[in-house]
Parts: sequence; C-alpha cells; structure tokens
Amino acid sequence: MSKVLKIGFPKGGEDRKVLFECPDCWDQTLVDLGEDAIPAVRYMCFGCEKAWMEGEIRECIEGPHFFKPDERDPIPICKACLDKKIASDKT
Repeated sequence: MSKVLKIGFPKGGEDRKVLFECPDCWDQTLVDLGEDAIPAVRYMCFGCEKAWMEGEIRECIEGPHFFKPDERDPIPICKACLDKKIASDKT
C-alpha cells in the first residue's frame, strides 16, 4: 500500500495537497495542483516532470495513487487493485 506524505500550503491554511505515486514513473512525486492551478494542468509529477489535465488521470478508490482510466470502464479503480480484489475474493 502506498504511503501519502501530507505537505502544507499557505492558501487558506489547509493541507489540501499531498504527494501521490505517479502513474508513469511510480515515484511518490505526483501533486494535485487543485482547481486553481495553471489553466489545463491539474496534476504534475516532480519526478518524471509529466503533467496531466483534469480527467486524464484518476485517483484509485483503493489507494492513494492515480491511474490512466479506460474510457470504457467508469469504475475508478486501477487494474492492479482490481486484480488484487478479484484474487482475494476467490480465496
């Protein structure tokens, strides 16, 4: 399971941004920049320097990490977590 590191930002005094695992490099260097971010850029990885617009990646419901969704599947769960869930249900 991924660990989440909370980092504080001064806007409103709330810890609203955290570091996540990047869906490309798998380092814990992905930041959700929030709705008030640079136009069109919502997520940025400081490890591989990749950026995504809103909707290009989604947070997995099973863990604090993001994945690239398949448009045909509306369930917000990554393939790795879905495979683990299916395997654990069989036992």
